Amino acid sequence: MSKKFLLLVCTLLFFLTVPTAYGTGQSNSAKDNLVPFDEAQLVAQKFLTQSIYRDTWNLSNLSFVEPLYGIEEELLGYAFNVSKGTGIVGHIIVSSTKDRGPILQFGDKGLSDPIEGRKGYLINGIIHAPSAADIFSKAASLGISIKPLAKTPDSSRKEWSTLYSSSSTFADPISKELAVTRVWQRLSGINNPSSSCGPATGTMITNYLKSKGHNVRNSTYYGGNSDLVNHLYTEMKSGIFGTSLTDFMLGLLTHLRHDGERWVATDYRGTNEMAWYAYK
Repeated sequence: MSKKFLLLVCTLLFFLTVPTAYGTGQSNSAKDNLVPFDEAQLVAQKFLTQSIYRDTWNLSNLSFVEPLYGIEEELLGYAFNVSKGTGIVGHIIVSSTKDRGPILQFGDKGLSDPIEGRKGYLINGIIHAPSAADIFSKAASLGISIKPLAKTPDSSRKEWSTLYSSSSTFADPISKELAVTRVWQRLSGINNPSSSCGPATGTMITNYLKSKGHNVRNSTYYGGNSDLVNHLYTEMKSGIFGTSLTDFMLGLLTHLRHDGERWVATDYRGTNEMAWYAYK
């Protein structure tokens, strides 16, 4: 065998081997991040005994509903209904990847059945649609912003790694608690304490928006919470029977626009799907 031929063979083997080894490493990394269905089912089973509904869910069963996808058509999670006797008493959605916490969502109501010809998407809630592109198109037409489901790789992978120890517990699923100070409709100084529930709610919303940096007139502007409630009582056209939903929306919208911010409000209607998507 000539030296030139041997050199050629070695060179070809080098170029064929290096990309293969690199590709295998990438594949293993992605595989380590993936949660197979059987593991997700075990996670949901464990969560039955630890959730806030554990007493209601005692002696219940899991039934798989459907896989759920994200805005890039990637698999996000597995949806299960919790059944007891002849009824459905809740649902659990388990993440399909370990860069998010094990439990993406749960509740004491069942999930709707899959729809033929549509996939289930976890985008601002559960939506059934032909494709993510269809959801994007409708959201854009309504001025709605869609963002990917947040990832928390460091804390989530740590939680997954300890999930099966006897002392492990679940962290809270992806959720947010707004930093809002409660304003009671019967607060001292409120002129109409028996019918100010709408204005009191509007006061809390306004104060929260102000705390997030928006240019709106909060309680401080008017001298206190009761003063803003009284102001909104007029703007929302509240009366002895309270505030209608339409008047609440229009009154709050008027208030938020006082200092020039261009707030908008839209009505949506829908059943079993996220209302903005189902709205026709």
